Amino acid sequence: MSLLDDVSIVVTPNGVKAGTLYGAIPVPTEGSEEVTNGDFATDSDWDLGSSWDISGGKANYDAVSTGQELRQLMSSIDVGQLVNIVFEVSDIEGGKDAYFKLDCSGAPESVFTYTKFSAGTYTYAHAVTSGFSRLTFTALNSSTGGYFSIDNVSVKEYTTADMDVTRATDATRVNESGLIKNVLSNVPRIDYTGGGCPHILSEPQRINLMLYSEDYSSNWTTSNLSVVEHSTTSPSGGTNADKLKEDSSNSAHKIRYASPNTPVTNGAVYTMSFFAKKEERTSIRISNAAMSNTDGKFNLSNGQVISSGSSATNSMVDYGNGWYRCIMTFTSTTTIAQANIAILNANNDITYQGDGSSGLYMWGVQIEAGSYATSYIPNFGTSSGVTRAQDLFTRDGIGSLIGSEGVLFIEMAALSNDLTNRVISLNDGTSSNRLMLYFNSLSNTIAVVITSGGSTINYAVSDETSFNKMAVRYRDNDLTLWVDGQSRGTPITSATIPTFTALKFDSGIGASPFYGKVRQLQVYNTALGGSPYDATLSDARLAALTS
Repeated sequence: MSLLDDVSIVVTPNGVKAGTLYGAIPVPTEGSEEVTNGDFATDSDWDLGSSWDISGGKANYDAVSTGQELRQLMSSIDVGQLVNIVFEVSDIEGGKDAYFKLDCSGAPESVFTYTKFSAGTYTYAHAVTSGFSRLTFTALNSSTGGYFSIDNVSVKEYTTADMDVTRATDATRVNESGLIKNVLSNVPRIDYTGGGCPHILSEPQRINLMLYSEDYSSNWTTSNLSVVEHSTTSPSGGTNADKLKEDSSNSAHKIRYASPNTPVTNGAVYTMSFFAKKEERTSIRISNAAMSNTDGKFNLSNGQVISSGSSATNSMVDYGNGWYRCIMTFTSTTTIAQANIAILNANNDITYQGDGSSGLYMWGVQIEAGSYATSYIPNFGTSSGVTRAQDLFTRDGIGSLIGSEGVLFIEMAALSNDLTNRVISLNDGTSSNRLMLYFNSLSNTIAVVITSGGSTINYAVSDETSFNKMAVRYRDNDLTLWVDGQSRGTPITSATIPTFTALKFDSGIGASPFYGKVRQLQVYNTALGGSPYDATLSDARLAALTS
């Protein structure tokens, strides 16, 4: 038996469009019809107020009395379920509108408040929050609301595994060809950084404070080198990377961002980065010219950091085609950041005798507040910096796909071991009912917690920035964490599983958003132990799932 026979939600980087991250299964489906006699073929099944009648294959409102109801009791639809509600409005009094509200339970739970309609067919997607057991149209007469008819009423449960994606700005990703490309706002980023299988990229809001991140003829000062513009293909695929060419002097050959000064906060952590590629010269140095001991030397032949200043932490990322991203993180002791980039000779010296023609390539400089580099944010001269907004991933109204027992499986990696909580959760939109699987504030640690009782399960991994396959099995008094094929930590044996209605890349209430990379995410509405439940079978299947 395949594990996919039991899965209820699969979210993988297999398809995107604005606002939506498509899941593999289930495909969007509608349940059976919940309304009886929705076409009003007979005068039955509906409770009618005094100003309503059923005739001519429609429900008709005569506008004589106000606040009159057309309603039908139906089988209860569970909290958290999505429903599609469809109806047709016709035969509206001349010069007026159909004016009514729609509720879906006795509470009432409002689908929409009093609204004016013209003739036409209308569809409303509604997430049930308090139980759906009655559909009620309540009509008003007024100076603008007259008589009208309702027809072809339909209510069907609706299920989908697609996730809603929100990001208020454009952003960049690495595409399947290894190129850095722009992605429009609200479009999820399927990223191929590092090659191989793609992943969903979720990042915090960041600002590139560096003006003219690709134009080194503006606001940059050169010393004993020249900038040869548009010399080679950049990581974006365009011929827009510049060559830094040394002169023949015996001196430092460098370029420094000069004016206006890049403002930073004294005592805050920043990350400075740029893309570089070897040509005749194979090593490069970066420093913050406004601070001492913030520097790094990078080897563009093998992708190795040569050295770091005592006040900096440095790293390199291979972007293919000879390009490396050189990264320096530091704590500012001033209110100014100045990117200072120098060519090194074969001995990695800053001061040397140049030959007048040798050099290397540079592109895409970035200064951002934070302890690690995020995806490149182009800045073509915006003085206040260019902002990339936070990625938000949610899916509400999927209570029927989660169940009171099941498995949440994720293959994910953190962006950095930054000692914060970065959560993916099953929840009901409150802090009272949620199951969280996350990287927590302990170094390189995966955690599970459920708010309805029990303690936290912690498990230390060797590197949380590498992909790990992990799953949490949830049943009443039985929560277990599986990572990379084995049960990890101490199970929670004192928790009651609440009702979950949503899947979110945060703690369920907007806090502790998940910043990281996700290759696959699956929810099973069974604990994978068969029927009747067999713990041995469940353990074997969880081992297979996370291996």
